[in-house]
Amino acid sequence: MADLRGRIVVVTGASSGIGRAAALGKRERLALVSRNDDALDSIAKECVGSGGEALTFSADVADYSAVEEIRGFAVSHFGGIDVWVNRAAVLIFGRFEEVPSPMLHRLVDTSVLRFVPSRP
Repeated sequence: MADLRGRIVVVTGASSGIGRAAALGKRERLALVSRNDDALDSIAKECVGSGGEALTFSADVADYSAVEEIRGFAVSHFGGIDVWVNRAAVLIFGRFEEVPSPMLHRLVDTSVLRFVPSRP
């Protein structure tokens, strides 16, 4: 695994699951992103307690403009971004032909396109 000490890391989906584990595994300068404010505050406190610096940003990464705001937030506070960890996801259960189009669009927007505005 790469040495990330001193790096600036953005973690989406940081309040639970793999995103939470990714955030807790870092001791860097973190921008933590989630839709769940309470869980986001809790994970930020854990990260700070472990020696990291953590900022929180409440957002839905399916929203393209929100991802642009996250990028701007991290750059303005930390001066840049070294690593972007995309762990926010949407899961849909059911037969493909029975899933409504709006749900499929949300799946693609969140799971595939959300990283596009994070590029420099």
